[in-house]
Amino acid sequence: MIARKPTLAIIIFFITATLVQADSSVFKHNLDLGMNRKEAKKTLENAGYEIMDENRISKQMRTFWVEGFLYNNISGAHEQGTTTKFDFYNNKLMNSTLHIKSKDYIAHSGLTNKYAAELVEIYGKPSAYEKVMSIKSWMWLVGNNKILLNSDSRKKTTKISYIYIPLYAQKYEDEVKVKLKGKPYDPVHDTFLK
Repeated sequence: MIARKPTLAIIIFFITATLVQADSSVFKHNLDLGMNRKEAKKTLENAGYEIMDENRISKQMRTFWVEGFLYNNISGAHEQGTTTKFDFYNNKLMNSTLHIKSKDYIAHSGLTNKYAAELVEIYGKPSAYEKVMSIKSWMWLVGNNKILLNSDSRKKTTKISYIYIPLYAQKYEDEVKVKLKGKPYDPVHDTFLK
């Protein structure tokens, strides 16, 4: 029994090391979830990308778009209309979403199947899968990140999102505080859709 414990510890070490390695190499050009907005803009501009449609949504929320494919761990899309959206909360990168618009249904279906297979190979079986009408969604939870693959066959769009959970949770908590404004918190009321 004692001899099995070191073997088990070594196996667990290599499994977690590969997950951390796969998680840390998501973006090209040294981008990382949770990084500062100014550093992200400077990194992208130095890499030759043009920042498009920079928006200030609120005091804490800002977004901008970059044309092109910025993910390192999955194969690039050769479709026109490939853009990557970056969402920042409190000047930290909270979310990155790749948007791909396919020309036809066959190309869209092939792209969705390819990305689903690649993400399963990297992160394992999805934590959740849902299909509603023409939209399919897969979700993986890896460390502090949530990875979403969304496919809309009617619009022929595919989206891959990497979400940094600590910032997303902080954003949600701040929104709840603003909504309450002195009212006592009722978790039952907050769980039901209005």
